[in-house]
Amino acid sequence: MEAGARASSRTVAVDRNRALGWQDASIDGLNCYLRYVEAMLFDCGYSEAGVLAQLGGPITNDFPADGRPLVRLASGRPQWLLAEPGGSVWGDIHGTLAVGEPVIVWPDAFDWPRDEYESQRHVHHHSVLALRARKGLLEMLDVDAPERDSFFASVPINTRVTRACTRALRLEVPPPHKGAGNDLGGALARSIDPLAGLADDTLALAAWWPAAPSRSMARAVDLWALSDVQPQLYALSRRCERAGLHRIARAGLAAAAQAKKVSLLLFGMQRSPRAPAYGLCKPDLRRLGTLIRDAAVVAGAEIGRHPPGPGKGGIEHVWPRLNAISIWHEFVPLQERE
Repeated sequence: MEAGARASSRTVAVDRNRALGWQDASIDGLNCYLRYVEAMLFDCGYSEAGVLAQLGGPITNDFPADGRPLVRLASGRPQWLLAEPGGSVWGDIHGTLAVGEPVIVWPDAFDWPRDEYESQRHVHHHSVLALRARKGLLEMLDVDAPERDSFFASVPINTRVTRACTRALRLEVPPPHKGAGNDLGGALARSIDPLAGLADDTLALAAWWPAAPSRSMARAVDLWALSDVQPQLYALSRRCERAGLHRIARAGLAAAAQAKKVSLLLFGMQRSPRAPAYGLCKPDLRRLGTLIRDAAVVAGAEIGRHPPGPGKGGIEHVWPRLNAISIWHEFVPLQERE
């Protein structure tokens, strides 16, 4: 494989006018870290169609076992930098920035300036795109920063900040002309069974969903819906839309929008001054499962490959992923499985 392309810290930018699907929030269609992946792909010369081809591969319901975020490119090479307990990957981050390459960082909020959990909890709940380390500052792009500042932010480089840098991601992609091909039919064919499985997992989760799940469970499902479910449905559906496969696109985009709704509902409830009524999300989880099943049926009908019938299992398949998400992001294993 020829040398890959890397984004430049000097030119990479978050631009909501160019971003895929961004209307009322940066999590429309994608999420915070995929916004940075998208920005890096654009900076490497990819077109919108090329970005979608990289992000919109076959649907999967097979997620990283350790709970790390799903970052899956058609032909790119994500390189994770993960610190050992009590360690830091600041040296790797600094070395990467020194050669002009940006790095996605999931800082530990306990040591991160101005984070809502600073000095309170160890949690990885947000990511930024580190650009430069200069004049005592770590300069970055942050989708939560003001748009009037072009989403630019900075924090002082000190012991706490470097200690907070425990998880990061570098990205190398082929040059655009060597990137992902246009085998949309193949991607759809390989998506039917995983879509059906994802629907089964979601419906089983909805059937199990108790009246008062824990905050950790609600947070894990929030992240699962936002990062495992929504982006891959959205990106593949947008590819279908561009190809004129409008029935598949509508079904997939409806499921993606419902995944975003589930995430926002749970996220909003976590900020309620009263005891969060997480149990109210049960009908929305059920609808999400139904819409994913509908997407599998529609896609299968379009390409002549029918999905397997609805499963009858419980939450055995999705539980390990939710538990791993909770541990990776918040260091808290889930307790309430019944």
